[in-house]
Amino acid sequence: MAAQMGGVSQNEKARTLVRRIGEELVARSYAAKSPYKFSFHVLADPRTVNAFALPGGPVFITEGLLRLLKSAAEGAAV
Repeated sequence: MAAQMGGVSQNEKARTLVRRIGEELVARSYAAKSPYKFSFHVLADPRTVNAFALPGGPVFITEGLLRLLKSAAEGAAV
């Protein structure tokens, strides 16, 4: 899936931000009690505006969507 969307982003700042937001959401929600191991990833595709989750816990957001967000709260809403 990542290969189809430009691979994993090389933008360390974006990856850290997405991981921090995702881990905080998990810690503060019922998801913390889930058996799933959540992981958060930024895909390098700058044109596609998309985010999705796969079974088992992987969560992805594209650089195209991430650049449109104006705050961490908007990122959390995604």
